[in-house]
Amino acid sequence: MTVEINISDSAREWIESNLIKGPFPTIDEYISALIERDREEKMSEERLEQLLLEGIESGFSVMTPQDWENLHERVQARIQEQNEKCG
Repeated sequence: MTVEINISDSAREWIESNLIKGPFPTIDEYISALIERDREEKMSEERLEQLLLEGIESGFSVMTPQDWENLHERVQARIQEQNEKCG
């Protein structure tokens, strides 16, 4: 499948300068990897939320709902940090 996107000159220059340093030989492969990483992160977030809800709904927990919320916020912050490091 072919998709055409428009990016700013500065974004293109940044991508091209980082291709030299990174594992991606082409912009196409770089963009594909970004999309795949985003997809995997979304799936991981959804799975984490599902597991957290299952844990809460099981009724068996020594953690309070606030504990779960705090844990969820910490995980989201960690995901955000990873995104900033990679992007």
